[in-house]
Amino acid sequence: MKRIVSVLVFFFGVSVIYAQTAETTAPQLDGIIKNIAADLNKRLDAEGAQKAAVRQFAFQDGLSSLGSYWSTQLIQELAAIPNRSWTLLSGPALDTDWTISGEIVEIVNTVRVYTRLIRSRDRSIIASIQFDFSRDPFIAKLLADGGR
Repeated sequence: MKRIVSVLVFFFGVSVIYAQTAETTAPQLDGIIKNIAADLNKRLDAEGAQKAAVRQFAFQDGLSSLGSYWSTQLIQELAAIPNRSWTLLSGPALDTDWTISGEIVEIVNTVRVYTRLIRSRDRSIIASIQFDFSRDPFIAKLLADGGR
């Protein structure tokens, strides 16, 4: 029994180390964004939302490929949710009840993406979800591309 526990602890330790050093990939980003979209959908349903729109995710007061990818993929995931009780609007829809937007912040070797659900009528932040990434080559390239 001790041997089995030791082997399990070893493999768990190796998987944790691998998870911390592995480079980010687009499918990993997609999975993270899909989970965030599901959380936002639940919150919008709970709030009785009618209309919502996704805005840009800013990085250093500008755009980055990571921000563009994040907002585009978030739109894709929200649009794919079946039987939504609210309408997802595109473009600069000014008459939305809810806005989903955020920002990307770089802290040493960590990149944090904040995703916020904002009630449009009074600009109240109803929910904020954050996710951290290591500043690996993939993420660094998405930040350096400036929205291209």
